[in-house]
Amino acid sequence: MKMSKLFCTLAVAFFSTQCFAAVDYLLWGAASPESAYKWTDNTANQPWGNGAQPTEVDYVAWKGASSGNVGYVKVNTDTTFARLQVASSGSNTVANFIFDTGLDGAVSHTMKVSDMIETLGRGCRFNFYAADGNTGQLSYVSGKQISLNTDAGNNPFVIGIGKNTTLTFTDDTVELLNNGGGVPGSIQLYDGGNFNFQGRINLRGSGDTSHRDIVIGANSTFSGYQLGLYYDTGFTVEGSMIITQGIMNNVISFDLVGENSLVDFTGNDSLEGIIAGSSAEIRITNFRANSFHIKYSDELKTVVENQFYTYDGTSWVNNLTLNSDGWVVAVVPEPADWAVVFGVAALAVAAYRRKR
Repeated sequence: MKMSKLFCTLAVAFFSTQCFAAVDYLLWGAASPESAYKWTDNTANQPWGNGAQPTEVDYVAWKGASSGNVGYVKVNTDTTFARLQVASSGSNTVANFIFDTGLDGAVSHTMKVSDMIETLGRGCRFNFYAADGNTGQLSYVSGKQISLNTDAGNNPFVIGIGKNTTLTFTDDTVELLNNGGGVPGSIQLYDGGNFNFQGRINLRGSGDTSHRDIVIGANSTFSGYQLGLYYDTGFTVEGSMIITQGIMNNVISFDLVGENSLVDFTGNDSLEGIIAGSSAEIRITNFRANSFHIKYSDELKTVVENQFYTYDGTSWVNNLTLNSDGWVVAVVPEPADWAVVFGVAALAVAAYRRKR
């Protein structure tokens, strides 16, 4: 009797382990969006071609067989798995995920990744976007990090979030690492793509002040609760960047593009909009009025103002201030300063007349 119970226990344990063992699904993309393999389809037209569906413990890896390979997969059902990888043996492979109408006729689908998004390839790109009229949700559920890696060949890794698609982080704390060693990678939001984190994200920039780690295109939004910035980190903002609180060190660069770009550190009842370290520099190019907003307390106003720099053509200068509504504005010269300016101008005019 005891042996029978033991056998049953071991059998249950064995088969449970087998049921929940991770499976590696290798994706192969079709050559065009029109012929894209569908997540839910018959065996021949699935991106992995074996008739099964990934589960929440499985790994999904994109296998680009040759350099420059571009492939397409349609996400036409809700799906969940553990890890998403670029595992290309060649360089500059492009993996396109298109969120499409599913078998149920729905127009919104969610792809949930529970562990990690990473690259094992060289200079590869993930693009996520929605087909016309649809919306896509790429949720990073309880994930820990995204690694933007480079290799010795200086090939950057890029995640592109496009048309009507949102990449969402739901965990309390995640890491976005831009690992050096070559040309650094980036996350690019374009054509209405969105990036949202509900907890805190620690962004370790490339350390290169000329590189832009996050590119926020027109009609796109980069938003979240708490953003920790470490190493020199750069943003290009044509759309909107809306963060409750930013914690900044080193050099943080913002390129403001167009007339509708907005950076807003909104704060809340208990948080300042920005906490900047003593060595932090917040560099803004193409600065314009009503483009950069921060919630601040009066006692920290001067501390925050000391972090802002714009480029005068030869060097970075600290010439911005905060108005009473929290908008970053250009410093208005004091009356005494205007007197000096007009005095110098008057002397110059007088000297010119004497020469004549």
